[in-house]
Amino acid sequence: MSEWDVLVIGAGQAGLAAAYYLEQQHITYRVLEAGERIGHQWRARYEGLRLLTPARYCSLPGMPFPAPPYAFPTKDEVADYLERYARRFRLRVLTGQRVLRMRRGAEDSFEVITEQQSWSARNVIVATGAYAVPRVPEWASDLDPELWQIHSQAYRNPDQVPGEPVLVVGGGNSGIAIAEELSRTRLVYWSCDRPLWQAPERIFGIPVHWWAWTLGLNRMSVHAWPGRWLRRLNEPVSGVNLKELLARPTLRLVSRVVGVRDGGRAIELADGRLLSGIQALIWATGYRICFPWIELPVFDASGQPQHLRGVSVEPGLYFLGLPWLHSRGSALIGGVGRDARYVVEHIRRYRLRSGSSGRFWSGAIAPLRSLFRMATAG
Repeated sequence: MSEWDVLVIGAGQAGLAAAYYLEQQHITYRVLEAGERIGHQWRARYEGLRLLTPARYCSLPGMPFPAPPYAFPTKDEVADYLERYARRFRLRVLTGQRVLRMRRGAEDSFEVITEQQSWSARNVIVATGAYAVPRVPEWASDLDPELWQIHSQAYRNPDQVPGEPVLVVGGGNSGIAIAEELSRTRLVYWSCDRPLWQAPERIFGIPVHWWAWTLGLNRMSVHAWPGRWLRRLNEPVSGVNLKELLARPTLRLVSRVVGVRDGGRAIELADGRLLSGIQALIWATGYRICFPWIELPVFDASGQPQHLRGVSVEPGLYFLGLPWLHSRGSALIGGVGRDARYVVEHIRRYRLRSGSSGRFWSGAIAPLRSLFRMATAG
């Protein structure tokens, strides 16, 4: 079993950005992708999905997104871009490699076991993102078995949804988009549990996205007070005209769902109302960050990875692509490259062994140099 400097788990935007920088540094690596094709997770999402960020700000390192600057790419355009990106830079991606377990191996290495084989690496970058395990209330199983219900992960288009009225639960981007799409042709109850507001499309005639990226709002660290403030701020509604949507006669905004009544035939709302006669229910309630295949003590009491800008508490283990890993842009296609570059540089400096042109030693003494500079400053 060969040992690699780095194994990257996942060939989405985070994993490919990491592979790009690993190539630049001539570090031996492989990217393990569970799907049979790069971009398969994007292709599997609902048909009407478009990014909420213009193409101008959706580029991975070294390759602009091939679309007009202020066009909003479709899911398939994103998937095609990821495939072309991997081909252009000859990134070393192996598809069909679903990871089952990861644990400590011999000495200072990790053992990664897939459905096909076992791998050994000195370092592992987990770049699978945060959208693996759908979040659904426990009481959803108490609903009437005849009620058709799915999570938004399985939603594709209105044709798969039977009858009306439909209840869409969730005030995030997916919930808004699905409620808007379904309410074009049928009655939809939309349960939203957050205050809704819509950012202007333009400020002084300039697209609002230009302001966000130019002023660095998407690069503000979560550890600085502006970043902490942004993280607490409710995300604005994007992609639809909120005023027009709420005025649509086929859409009715209701309060948060809290439980089941009448033997599962009625859904209770936070304001005490009961919804009966619902024919279909779509849970657009997000996902849980969950890595059950990582057999290492790197998670806190809530199951979140313990890290500092992607550098885990477990030496040699790194995370990329998580929301607010370091900034708001950490989970965005146009922002993940900054974190990937930081993680790969950390590996180059502190985790590569001797025999690679002395890089281990230059990395090992870097902390001493930093301490010396701090001690002699001023």
